[in-house]
Amino acid sequence: MTKTPLVALVDVKRRLSGKTVLNKLSLSLHPGEVVALLGRNGSGKSTLLKIISGLSPIDAGERRSRLPFKQIGFAPDRFPKLRFTAEEYLRAMSGVRGMSLEQSERRIAELMELFQLPPNSGRLRNYSKGMLQKVNLMQALLEEPELLLLDEPLSGLDDRTREELTEALVILKAKGISIVYSSHELLLAQRIADRIVRLAEGKLIDEEGARGAPLRTKRIEFRLEEAMAREACAGFEGSISRERGQAGWAVSVQADQADAFLLAVLNSGGSIVSVAEEKGRDVAE
Repeated sequence: MTKTPLVALVDVKRRLSGKTVLNKLSLSLHPGEVVALLGRNGSGKSTLLKIISGLSPIDAGERRSRLPFKQIGFAPDRFPKLRFTAEEYLRAMSGVRGMSLEQSERRIAELMELFQLPPNSGRLRNYSKGMLQKVNLMQALLEEPELLLLDEPLSGLDDRTREELTEALVILKAKGISIVYSSHELLLAQRIADRIVRLAEGKLIDEEGARGAPLRTKRIEFRLEEAMAREACAGFEGSISRERGQAGWAVSVQADQADAFLLAVLNSGGSIVSVAEEKGRDVAE
């Protein structure tokens, strides 16, 4: 028997500032699964996550949920640099959510360990983007939600922090938490996604298992300063992985997106060293 979805959207439509952001989109999210939402900026990913969470209204269609609001954790794509310490902020959020002091302290200690955030690390306004993102995810997990929604959780982070957060999400998946996250790229989908949903101009254009047909990819080596290289990859849907190459950086890119990626590197002031075809690879290898 098929399990009842945690949240189901049926022919959902949403307009913002006179523009149709989501257009007759249907999607069901099931217990224990991890779903990746892939798409470029403006494709509707953030709006879709807010509608799934119940934070945003819809103009047409239907949203069905069998979860109470507090069982859905949401981490937005931006987290402010507040004057509080991480512990002070998390205690305040625990109080707003009606958690007892004992529950709050126990849960904060668990999350600090999970996300490898040292206690007494100073005020949030002095945190790096990676540390702020850890606190962002921690607030979303305070009440041990059944469904976790993440808007661009790895965007703009250094490689070490990206790996730390990916490992934390692997642990959460192993605990049976359902996760839906938006991204420009396939890097995280390679590790934990059970299903990939692609959006373009507010429509669901493709849906597949994370172990779909092998991808045709190209390996591109280029020279570009690290901050610019990271920015180019983070904002590019076709980027699969990035690593240090012999002459600078090496990136695996979906073959049909290679030309656009080359142009992005050149427009950022970089230089191309080599471009080579790679053997087909599975999305989740």
